[in-house]
Amino acid sequence: NDKNQQQQRQKLTNNKNNKQQQEQQGQYTDRYTMTTIPADPKIIDLLNKDPEALYASLEYFPPKTDEGVKNLNSRMDRMLKKCNPLFTDMTWGAGGSTAELSLELSIRAH
Repeated sequence: NDKNQQQQRQKLTNNKNNKQQQEQQGQYTDRYTMTTIPADPKIIDLLNKDPEALYASLEYFPPKTDEGVKNLNSRMDRMLKKCNPLFTDMTWGAGGSTAELSLELSIRAH
């Protein structure tokens, strides 16, 4: 029992150390695919590259209808090209009500 607990503590410590090392290298592990992928830069780091510059950001709200999704996809493409935003933001529905759609739209906007 003590040996088992010791092994579990060691495993947790290793996981924590791996996570910290990945963060320092600008990476993270996707919890769904369990693959290591590059992390997006932090917004503050993007802003600090040129503090005097003017930036745009875009925020999207997930639509409630299929037609609204088609319309938003079309608009996102145009807006991303014309505005060249520093970053985009997708509102997450209350209680995760639009979680799957929000995730799909976020990936598309990325």
